[in-house]
Amino acid sequence: MKEYTRIFRGNVTSKYDFSQFKHIVDVGGNIGALLIEILQNTPNHVHGTVFDQQEVVLKAAENIAKHNLSDRCKTVGGNFLESLSVQ
Repeated sequence: MKEYTRIFRGNVTSKYDFSQFKHIVDVGGNIGALLIEILQNTPNHVHGTVFDQQEVVLKAAENIAKHNLSDRCKTVGGNFLESLSVQ
């Protein structure tokens, strides 16, 4: 999935206007590559969350910090096959 995301993420961000949203959640977002690309190409009012397994989002948090987006993007670990509480 990570390789697939690398191939198409530039096309997604150039063809879709994500600036209409305040918050974007990438479910199964792996290391956050797609969400990072989106946030780098949208105004600062757009924020995001990468949701993936706990051990994966630890790497996502590092990647997000490396791209200086920690103030706009957070990570949440969990299993999307289980119910979650809304906060």
